[in-house]
Formats: sequence, structure tokens, C-alpha cells
Amino acid sequence: MKKLPLTLIVLLVASSGFAQTETAGAAGIQFETGTWAEILAKAKQQNKYVFVDAFTTWCGPCKWMDKNVFPTAEAGEFFNKNFVNAKIDMEKGEGLDIAKKYSVQAYPTYLYVDGDGNLVHRVVGSMETPKFIAASANALDPTKQYGTLLRKFDSGERDPEFLYNAAYAAQSAYDNKKAQEIGAAYLKTQTNLLEEKNVKFISQFTGSATDPNFEFMRKNAAVFEASMGGKEQYNTRMYQVAFQSSYSELGVKRDLTKEQAPEYITRAKDYFKRVLPEQESKLSGNFAMNIYRMTKDWDNFAKTAIAYYDNNTTATSMELNSIAWTFYESIDNPEYLRKALGWGLQSVKMSEEYANTDTVASLYSKLGDKKNAKVYAEKAIALGKAAGEDVSSTEKLLKEVVQ
Repeated sequence: MKKLPLTLIVLLVASSGFAQTETAGAAGIQFETGTWAEILAKAKQQNKYVFVDAFTTWCGPCKWMDKNVFPTAEAGEFFNKNFVNAKIDMEKGEGLDIAKKYSVQAYPTYLYVDGDGNLVHRVVGSMETPKFIAASANALDPTKQYGTLLRKFDSGERDPEFLYNAAYAAQSAYDNKKAQEIGAAYLKTQTNLLEEKNVKFISQFTGSATDPNFEFMRKNAAVFEASMGGKEQYNTRMYQVAFQSSYSELGVKRDLTKEQAPEYITRAKDYFKRVLPEQESKLSGNFAMNIYRMTKDWDNFAKTAIAYYDNNTTATSMELNSIAWTFYESIDNPEYLRKALGWGLQSVKMSEEYANTDTVASLYSKLGDKKNAKVYAEKAIALGKAAGEDVSSTEKLLKEVVQ
């Protein structure tokens, strides 16, 4: 995916009987098929943990692991010896319940579970084979198991140093709900919240604009700015927290309709005015764009985006490229596309890379300007090859514009 960021979960689709899939090849990790109950039973019988590759079909890093790590002989030797292995799509069948039970919030997530279904350990993200094996080996060491930390916390352990380390462990495991809970417990043990260690902790573990620590950060902005490296970094963090929490606070659903959009946009404006008034305009504009994108109301999306970026002098090269590519994919109005082309050209001016140069070539092509499309497609291909990227889509575009 060239332009837009994203994230989350997986489990095994049930099928009767046990067999091993050929997904990873004979030399690699051998994944079982069967129901979740059958997999747990097999692990219990063999006195092993279950290793779960929790994936989604749209997750690029998941596909990378499936292609480059799981088939290796090294991974196969380690995982086949130590675990009962399962690949489970977190958006299908039993995967939906497994994702919920184990709070999978990023993809790929790797779960290590005992035969009774208790979480033992968790690893998140794609990585090369040696690092992946090392991270997974921690599941076999009781002193390093993430699940052990959680059980100690749930059983009442409240030593400040333990809580501090456990909160960061939960954050690394993308167990955001538990990270917030443990973080709150740690702060209750502290008498000086403006101590540097605690300032850094609060800046990382404040996950909602309705959290009292969010207002604490606003009231002590100078302290947090100094700790975080400046006003820009502080403003960015406050923006992220307010924006991310707005969806849950406002109850935004994935199946939102066009008719419901105006109400949520109005409510969001009021919400941002209340929690972070100094950044309300930017927050409201970005929220509105996302709502229109969700409801596929592309005309209002385009109008909102143009108004937003016409008044945004701080947009990064990546941000401009992302919005320009979204216009290319979803907008047909030539007037709007010319606006997107301007953003793309500005992105290239700020930092010339394969992705944004390809975006400019694509927009020129969509606008019917084959001459400039050819120029930028050739530039993009050269940049992409130099960076070792897949340039096949741009090569296809170049063939189309030179015909």
C-alpha cells in the first residue's frame, strides 16, 4: 500500500478433523487446521503452548511474514518443536471471538496460549526470522512471559517498579486497554506527578481526552513541552490523543450512513472545543474528512479536504501525498484532481520519493496529461528501483501513457 497508514487480529476458521496446512511449506512452520477447541486439546495432550498467527487478509506485514519468515527452515525447526501452530483470520469464524478475548489490536499479533486457553505471551509486528524466533522464545521463559506479568497484576501486585515495567510491557504488546489500567495503577502510587520519570510516563499512557491526566497535561503544558522535545511534539501528542479518543467517546460505528454523518461531525466539533480548543479547527476538519471517507461521500470529502489543506501550512510531505493519492483513487472531478496534483507536487518538492512521484504521475494520467505523466512515471521508476521497491504498477502506467 503506497499512501495510507493502517492496523489488527486473527484466529482459526473451524473445519472438522486435524490436518496440517501446506501454507509455510515442508521446511517451514506447519500450521494445524481444526477448531480452536481441538487445537487447544492437542496442545494440552502434547504439553505444548499454542502459537497463533493472528492475521487479517488485508494486512501487508502479515503477508510479508507468511512469505519471508514462516517458510524458513529455522522458523520451522523452532516452532514445530516447541508449539502447536495455528493461523487464524481475526475477521472470520472463531477468529472474531479470539480477537476479542485476547484483545488483539494490531496486526500481525502473535499469541502464545496454554492448553487451557490462558494467554502466556504476546508479540506484535513483522520482523526477520532470527528476531522473531528470539521474541517467541520468551514465551517459553516464565520470567519473560507477558501473561505472567498480567496474572501478577490481576492477583494484586502493586509494587511501583513492577507496575511501571508492566505498563510498558503491555504497551509493547499492543494491549492498550491493559496498558491504561496498569498505568493508572502506577500513577496512584506516585506523590510527585511532575517528576521527569512520571511526566514521560503520563505523556505515553494518557490514551483519552477524557482521562484526568489529559487535562493535567494541558495545565502543565510547559513542563510536558520541555520533556517531549518542544511545543510541536507536545501539540502532536495532544492532537493524537484527542483525535483517537473521539471515535469511542462519540460512539462512531463502522456502518455509519451518509444521513448520520452531519450529526457526528457537529458533535465532534463540540467535543474538540471542550477537550482541546486550541486545536479544534484542525481536529474537526480531519474528523469530518474521515467520516465522509467512511460513508463514501466523496463530494463532501473533497470539499472538506480542500478547505482543510488550503488553510494547513504544516502538512508533511507524507500527509500531502496520502491525501493526493486518496483523491486519485476516489475522485473524478477534474477541478478537485488538479487540487490533488498541487498537493502531490508540493509533496515531491518537500521530499522526492518513489511513492509521491508515482502519485503525481498517476494524477497527470487521470487528468489526461500524458506528457507529464510519462516524465513523472519515469522518475518514479528510477527512484523506486534505487530504493529496491516494487515499481510494477508504475511500469504498467508508463506503458499506458506512451501508447
